[in-house]
Amino acid sequence: MKRFLFMALFLVAILMMAACEGEKEVNITMEDMQKQMLSVGKKLPEMSIIHGSSENTESLFSSLSDIDYSHVEDYFYAYSSEGKADEVAVIKLKKSKYAEEAKESLRNHMQDRKIMFQNYKPDEADRVEKGLVFSDGKYVVLVIADELSKIKAEFEKIMEE
Repeated sequence: MKRFLFMALFLVAILMMAACEGEKEVNITMEDMQKQMLSVGKKLPEMSIIHGSSENTESLFSSLSDIDYSHVEDYFYAYSSEGKADEVAVIKLKKSKYAEEAKESLRNHMQDRKIMFQNYKPDEADRVEKGLVFSDGKYVVLVIADELSKIKAEFEKIMEE
């Protein structure tokens, strides 16, 4: 009986460690992450920025994603204030299990932006089409920019630190 109880507790401990494995934390604030990621995109236009500490943050977040805001720990959303398609956003989720839902939401956001630009700036719609949505643990990222590979590489560098 003791052996069975020990094995059961051991298995529970192993499962708990495995469940927490995808919950990667990085030692950087979202504001610092935003500054680092936007600094590598030298061709980015003037950007307006919303973040988790903005006034009315939950309603502002809805312009980026339709996931339940209670799943979001923090975020930043930088978008062109010059009528261009450029956008960079990182959503830090409370749990990585929400990552697929968040990625799908960002893909829908990109589709909406593409349709909007097709009506008045078709060249910008093509740029949206080339955008990226990806994730790493609890972090879900959207990049629409000419230098998206540099911005993605900067995010990956931050995640490795």
